[in-house]
Amino acid sequence: MKIRKVVPLIFLGIVALVSWFIYSAGFFKPLEIRQEKMGAMIFLYKEHVGPYHEITDAISAVESWAKDKKIPCRKTFGEYLDNPQIVEHERLRSLGGCIVDSAVTDLPADIKVKTTHEKDYVVGLFHGAPMLGPYKVYPKMSEYMVKNNLKQGPSVIEIYEMITEKELLTKYLFEIVKE
Repeated sequence: MKIRKVVPLIFLGIVALVSWFIYSAGFFKPLEIRQEKMGAMIFLYKEHVGPYHEITDAISAVESWAKDKKIPCRKTFGEYLDNPQIVEHERLRSLGGCIVDSAVTDLPADIKVKTTHEKDYVVGLFHGAPMLGPYKVYPKMSEYMVKNNLKQGPSVIEIYEMITEKELLTKYLFEIVKE
């Protein structure tokens, strides 16, 4: 008899917890999409192979190294090189690290640097958790590109910037390729 009263309470507790998590992660926050030309960027990075959600160790390692060398790392990034719908998750390639203001030398063997030139992008601005990107951001960005007859480049760059101690802005960059 008591179990009949406890089960609905447990169910309501689970629903409340899941609802709080979805809300806290920013699922209901808006996504702003626009086309933008972005200038050259200098990426300080480590290569990562494996599931994309495991790139945080590479980003943290570069951040830590930059901090030790007193190199400002105000924005971090992940560049995702493969399509996870085609490539096995264990073989996905990505780059993770910091966006820096100027070229860096005397790098350890596992940290590299590359510079991009000015490019046209479809840019998505999202104040929710980056883990929501594949579910909320990527489909809308892809839909925007199809609707506007734009061809997407081979990779996606996500730039992570702490706005306040509790607020993160993720900028999603889908390169526009001229045919």
